[in-house]
Amino acid sequence: MKNRPELDLLVDLAKLIKKHGPEPFEILANSMRSTDLAKELTDLLSASASVARATLKKRKKPSKRESVTSLENTLAVLQQTEPQKYELISDFYNALQRKAVLPTIRDIKAFALDCGLPEIRGDSRQKSIAPLIRRLILLPTENLSKKLEIPKSDQKGDRSLAGWTNIILDKERRTK
Repeated sequence: MKNRPELDLLVDLAKLIKKHGPEPFEILANSMRSTDLAKELTDLLSASASVARATLKKRKKPSKRESVTSLENTLAVLQQTEPQKYELISDFYNALQRKAVLPTIRDIKAFALDCGLPEIRGDSRQKSIAPLIRRLILLPTENLSKKLEIPKSDQKGDRSLAGWTNIILDKERRTK
């Protein structure tokens, strides 16, 4: 049993002596000498392994398509329940898809932090859009309309020093 997972399991089991004491281990060892308990233990270990496998299969991460479908379903429900909020979110979502707003993942993460949302974790811009939209949906409509008033990159092309100063110092958002 050298260097096998079964040995690791037995070592982990032996570490439980501190918790339970030596007596239960002696009783279990004596009981395992009977064939009935050994069979029950074998069945229990097999059933545990089967349950663990089934649980691990269910925990599979959703694919990109499943994530997008889930977001589309959420937006469809939002359209029925809160049309005004849906309009704001939908316009913002479409602008994000076109890269008209928040063109980089860094922009998305900074925007989320500015809005007081939990950190957006993602390794690409595209994967960060759905979590951002889901978190924005949870905000009240009044707050949402204020937060989504950000300059669109296709509408605002002011690359002058004054334009960059406004962006850096965020003067336009604070005055509104």
